This record gives sequence, C-alpha cells and structure tokens, in this order.
Amino acid sequence: MINSPILTFSRLNLLVWSTMKIFLIILMILSAENYSSAQPLADTSATSEQILLDVQKRQTTISRMSMTSLNAWAVSNIGYSSIAYGGSTGQTKYFHQMNIFWNIVNLGIGVPGLIGTYKEKPHDFESIFKYQKKLETVYLLNMGLDVGYMSTGWALNNFGKTKEGEIGERFKGYGNSLVMQGAYLFVHDIVQFFLYKTNNKGLDIVWKRVVLQPTGTGLILRFK
Repeated sequence: MINSPILTFSRLNLLVWSTMKIFLIILMILSAENYSSAQPLADTSATSEQILLDVQKRQTTISRMSMTSLNAWAVSNIGYSSIAYGGSTGQTKYFHQMNIFWNIVNLGIGVPGLIGTYKEKPHDFESIFKYQKKLETVYLLNMGLDVGYMSTGWALNNFGKTKEGEIGERFKGYGNSLVMQGAYLFVHDIVQFFLYKTNNKGLDIVWKRVVLQPTGTGLILRFK
C-alpha cells in the first residue's frame, strides 16, 4: 500500500477517485456544450429583448446543469459509501462516513436548487443583470470555501497521523473525505463561474444600448 500525505490509496479510495474523474469529465463535456451555445450572445444584430431572453435561458441552463451534477455526485457518494461503510475498518470507515454526512448536505442544497431553476423569473434588464452578478459572486466565494475544505482535510489528515488508535483513524478518514469533496466542488464551481461569465457578452451589448429617458417623476431606462 502506498502512503500519501493526503490520501491513503486503498482500492476503495482509488475507485472513489475514479468515480470523481468520470463526473468531472461529464461536467467538462456539458460545460463545453454550454460554452458553444453562448457564442450567439455576441450577435449585435439581435434585439435587446432577444439577447436578454438568451442570457436568461443560459443562466437557467447552466444552473440546472450545476444542480444536476451536484445531486448526481451526492447520490452516488451516499449510495456507494453506504454500501462500503459496512465492510470497512479504520480510516476507510470514517472516510465513507464523512462522505455520507457531507453529501446529505449537498442534497439539501442541490434538490431545492434544481427545483428553483424551473421557477419563472423576471425578464427585465435590471433583474437579469443583478442575478448575473449574484451568480458570479456566489461561485467566486464558493471557490474560496472549496480551498478551505481541502486545506481543512489536509490538516485533519496530518493531525490524525499524530494520534494513536481509533481517534487517529477518524481524523485521517474525515480528512481524506474533505480533500476529495473539496476537490470536486472546486472544479465544479470554477467551471460554473466561467460559464456564467460568458453571459457578459450579451449583457455588455444591451448595456451599451441603454439610455436614460426623463419623465414627469424622474428617469427611466429604455433601449435605443
């Protein structure tokens, strides 16, 4: 068996890592398809209303892809680790235990998030623009949290090596799980962030067409 400062690569852990790679490959393929569909947003011949509808459609498509990926990852982790937990000992047992706990939380986020993508949203420029910036900010913050998860996992793993017996196995197992879960979430979030950024092409076109029109009570935004 090969000892790593981060993970002990048993056959069990190698299988889990292989599963994560498959999910990431699927995520990349879906991301490439979404990126290619973003190119028409730079079409200056389209009306502002059509560009906004395209941007909103892409926001929904990317969000749906994101939540589907998260839910699939969570279900596969819970299912696999629930089965493997019963026949595991030492740090591997705690690795699977944390996988189950962690992905129950992921499901608690992913299921409502997926349901939310089917709700009707406002079509006006201000609402779409604010939602776009909110999405970018959320995923940017998430990437920072993901690094924190991996760092915490690394620290727990190393702390476990200083302890004897079951307590040491627990820390190492939990640490290994956090490293893997954080790694998946980091790649997931960075892909989503850059996909959302492609929407700015269309929003920039619309923004350049916005003019302020005075009214009897103030100013309103309208398109040229």
